[in-house]
Parts: sequence; structure tokens; C-alpha cells
Amino acid sequence: MALSVGNTASGEDINSSAFSCTLNVDATANLVVVGVGIRHDGAEIAPPTSVTVGGDTCTEIVTKNITGNYSSLWYKTNPSTGNQTVTANYSDVGGDDYQVIGAVAFIGASTTTPYENAASATGTSSTPNVNVTSETGSIVIDCVSSSVSQTTTLTVGTNQTQRVRDASTGGYLTGGQRELFGMSTEAGVTTTAMGWTFGVSTEWGACGASIKAAATGEPAPLKEFDVRFG
Repeated sequence: MALSVGNTASGEDINSSAFSCTLNVDATANLVVVGVGIRHDGAEIAPPTSVTVGGDTCTEIVTKNITGNYSSLWYKTNPSTGNQTVTANYSDVGGDDYQVIGAVAFIGASTTTPYENAASATGTSSTPNVNVTSETGSIVIDCVSSSVSQTTTLTVGTNQTQRVRDASTGGYLTGGQRELFGMSTEAGVTTTAMGWTFGVSTEWGACGASIKAAATGEPAPLKEFDVRFG
């Protein structure tokens, strides 16, 4: 089975110790990748204490933590299917925390080595980007996180497929702060450039990783609805 992308979901919150979304995990999905973006007022951000899919703990892939802004990717192999709550548990709640979570299901992923070549980048510009080493048959996934104090746009890069796009709003300072967050995928090549475009120049953090296809002969996971006799 070729590697492919299944269902997606996203959610947002403000000043929450547990922010979440509900992902309808495809019946044949064997991997969920979770992206987390947090805007914290004026200080370096503590990472989530845990990320879970249906109550099961995820493993962190990569994090980019800059002053006032945080982005990361996590994964869970062999998730339970159907509607599952995807949650980031967070203890560093401050006065103006804008929080976004996204989830992407994969079908036909390797469950022994789900990803490789994690990468991260940061900068101040209108073109956040991260380069991920990959290969044919794999799929690169990224997430980008930033925040601005004005209305602006967030546009996915050429050749990428947007999976999650979120811009939360709230009463930050006098203008209303927007947490910009996106997740996308692209077919893997030797160096896969993952990029977005903001309508204004701002500080950003980006993360990416190459999701590996299941190897020939790699056993399929036993899903909870399967029954074996013999």
C-alpha cells in the first residue's frame, strides 16, 4: 500500500491547560502526526507536558522554541480509529497564550521507523520555510507558527497541500493578536523545501519531517476492531 494522507483536524484555544481537536482517524490509518503552535506573551515557552491521541501518549519529533512563539511535531503509531480527541497538555499558562493544534492521519506509514530527517528553522520575514531531506515514496510534513498584531494572510507554498490553516483571534494588547499556524504535506524528494507566505514580515518558527512508507513485508498493525480465530 502506497503512503497517503487521511483525515485532518484542527482546534484552537486561549489560556488553556489542555487544548484539543477531534480527528476522525481513518479505518486504515496507522499513524497520526500532531502539530502544536503556541503564542506566549513576551517570554520563552515551556513545551507541552504531553500530547495525546485518544488518551495515548505521542512521541515528540521536533520542536522550535523561540522567544514568544513555539511550534512542534509529534506522532502516534497505530492509533485507535474513529473520532479521537487529540490533546496538548500545557502547564505554562500565562496571560495571553494563543494555542493551536492540528492533526494529520497517514495510511501506509512505517510503524517501525515512522519518520526521518526532522528539521527546524526560524527567522523574521514574510516567507517562513524549512528544508527537509527526503526520498521518493515518502511524504514530508511541516508546521509553521507565528503571531502578528494585525490582520494578515497565510498562504501555503507551491507544490504543497495545505492540511491545516488556523489564525486564532483574541484580545491581546489593543489590536487583537493573531496566532498564525499551518500544516502541509508534499511528496518527498532529495531536498524538499516547505514554505509559506505571510502578508507581513514577522518572527516565525517552522518544523518538518519526512514520513516513511511501510517497507515491503512490514506487517500491518492489528486494529482494535480486528478479530482472529484459530
